[in-house]
Amino acid sequence: MNCLYEYLKLQSWIYLKLVGRLSLRARLGRLGLMLLYELDEKGLAFFASTWLGLLLLYRAQGLLGKVCLLGIETLVIWVMQYSMSTTTNMEIPWDDSNIHEIISRAVPPVPHYSSPHDLYRSLCASPIFLDDGYLSLAYDRATGKKCWMMGARLLLIDLAEIPDYWNWISLPESRFSQVAELRFVRRLKIKGSISTYMLSPRTTYVAYFVYKFSNTSRSGFHERPVSLRVVRVVNTQRQVVAHHNRVFLIGEMASQARTRSDGWMEIEFGEISYIDDSATIECILEGSESFEGKRSLIVEGIELRPR
Repeated sequence: MNCLYEYLKLQSWIYLKLVGRLSLRARLGRLGLMLLYELDEKGLAFFASTWLGLLLLYRAQGLLGKVCLLGIETLVIWVMQYSMSTTTNMEIPWDDSNIHEIISRAVPPVPHYSSPHDLYRSLCASPIFLDDGYLSLAYDRATGKKCWMMGARLLLIDLAEIPDYWNWISLPESRFSQVAELRFVRRLKIKGSISTYMLSPRTTYVAYFVYKFSNTSRSGFHERPVSLRVVRVVNTQRQVVAHHNRVFLIGEMASQARTRSDGWMEIEFGEISYIDDSATIECILEGSESFEGKRSLIVEGIELRPR
């Protein structure tokens, strides 16, 4: 295919030179050369064969001067649209490692799909849920890689089971059946853990803390930053791979926080580079102790997405 590709480029260049002797040189040459070097091999082969065939036909009929400009410009526009639509519809190879083991844990069970690609397209559109519904898996359509989100129930949240400190509530805007709402604590610590074998291989991930605040008092967060860090644990070895000391979740200082398309907010823990090992990734959020305490934080979970 490479030889054909180079041959067609050369042949098209020769025809451009020939046609360039006409008064149409400037416009035809600009359009032809622009398209010639922008198309991929498949698009160029289709374009060149059609274009050269039309040129020969028009020359044989003595109509080149009358219809060449209209025909070529129309063909250029059509082929560009065709090439763009073909590129848009191309399916990126997806990471299906461990997919059968993963979907066997899904709740509710994943329905039967006629092909693996049907399953992939479904997972790009909406996540499935595992481990009692508190872990979600979706796929990033742009990369074909796994996206994981640990719901609040899978996180280790200090004092989370004591009603005086935390409530477990349901929100219609959450993908999970329960989220954690902070009532009052003086010191905050939240940790999520995931094994690297669950991540797509040879992929750099970014971890995000997903949260919002209730409409009641939000004390303890405007004035007090939190720290975020990512730790790689292999056996007994612990390595901090990302660390942010002063991060504000809300207020004028919360420059790193952003609003997601689903209405929640997120802030980045840090980047997780690919290393071929069996490790556990820990994402840890800590807030320093404060006399006035902290209130009104709602935790949906921790999400890991490919960079």
